[in-house]
Amino acid sequence: MAKTPTIAPTKLQKPQPDPFNLQAEKRYVFNETGNIMMASTEIGAEEISQEVRDVFAEVSVFFAAMTRAMSTTINPKTGKFYSIYDYEAIEGIVAGSGLFIRVSEEDITHEMSSWGVTVSKELIEGLLGLATGSGEMAFAQAMVSSIGKRGLEISGKNNKSDGRVGTIVFVCEYLMGMPVISALVCYVDSKIASQSFTLGPCIKEQSSSLHLLLHKDTYMFVTPNFIRKYAGDLLSAESDLEYLELVDFLQDLVERKPTVTAVETPAGNPAPTTLTPNQPYFILGAFLTEVTGIDPKSDPKITFTVDFDGGESIPAANPQSSVVGFTPTQPMSKATPATIVAHITTGKAPNQKTTKQNIVTTGTAFTVAEPSSPSNTPQVNGIFDSHNTKMTGDLTVGQTYKVSGTNLLGGHAASGVTVEVVGSTPQALSLVGTPTDSDISFKVDHAFSSKPVTIMADSTKLAATARTSAN
Repeated sequence: MAKTPTIAPTKLQKPQPDPFNLQAEKRYVFNETGNIMMASTEIGAEEISQEVRDVFAEVSVFFAAMTRAMSTTINPKTGKFYSIYDYEAIEGIVAGSGLFIRVSEEDITHEMSSWGVTVSKELIEGLLGLATGSGEMAFAQAMVSSIGKRGLEISGKNNKSDGRVGTIVFVCEYLMGMPVISALVCYVDSKIASQSFTLGPCIKEQSSSLHLLLHKDTYMFVTPNFIRKYAGDLLSAESDLEYLELVDFLQDLVERKPTVTAVETPAGNPAPTTLTPNQPYFILGAFLTEVTGIDPKSDPKITFTVDFDGGESIPAANPQSSVVGFTPTQPMSKATPATIVAHITTGKAPNQKTTKQNIVTTGTAFTVAEPSSPSNTPQVNGIFDSHNTKMTGDLTVGQTYKVSGTNLLGGHAASGVTVEVVGSTPQALSLVGTPTDSDISFKVDHAFSSKPVTIMADSTKLAATARTSAN
């Protein structure tokens, strides 16, 4: 047997310099807090179109709503409001809003032997992957100090809060005429790094050595469509219902509260309030499978159903955090919201225990229509000859023809079905072969004038053709 030749891997070749490949010059600027960075390859601000400005304006509105949602939501573990540096709150919004798409993640170590503006700037530059040179980053020390202070507050042994502290930075870039928005989320575990924080921003021991292990996630950010004209006049934000609804929605995400945003058909259209049996539908939202209060040590087995009060309990199809499918089968005349229910089984036989936990209920009430039964009403398409040509003139005595259509037997037994010309004596037609739902053959025995061919089941008229004649 011939030996299979070994194919050597291709060596990575360094691209040759190309004088036509030129990197565009990019300018940047940060907002006052350092949470939003604007960058552009265009030299003049007037080059940025209004549409792109509107997209970037959405980022500012979203960040404003996000910080308000976090700072006005109480952490149930501590009984205090979340800080805008609590990663637990940031992660809830990032994971649940559906506006962030993770493209990379990495762990970063950072060591420093002093503290101050320079070190803070170097840390922020490293996290952002941005060489600012002599550029001003006045916010850097305040941002890093605030993160460190928050880390000290929640690093105590008696604090039940998530130990991670960090920040989010939105990067709005206008590159060669294309708006690109990304979000960088960075955090450090304060319960591991509490010594670094103690030596760092609070005591400021200049000679102390600091070692930090940070985590950084990079996301594509898709701007929301929740706010009419991006809540243009921020002075009226308190009276803008859509803005306040966005804040409420983000507060629910901070709390990881299960939320329904829509019920849709497979085509992505809103589900009607009267559902069709045996047709699939999908509940969309955030944290739809979030089960609480279960000890993971109990090795719980969890299944999900979609329940209608007083109606059907439907097994959930491929339940996920953002979508739960269901297919109703039983009719239901009472309009009822749908509830996602978790069935939690713990323990082992014979001591197994199953409990139910209602996760979230849709805001819309639904009914389920009666299943449509197949129609057995006979439908006649016409009379056809032996060549399957539809007859539009007179029939010929002695020839065989057929009535074609659908459901011609009307649910009756074939042995009880006949064809006749009502009122003809003797009867003008005789049945040929065995009738079916689609074809009933007959022979013309006698002439008749301007009469329909009628299909009968005993004494019941099932259907009739248009008037015709035979000679």
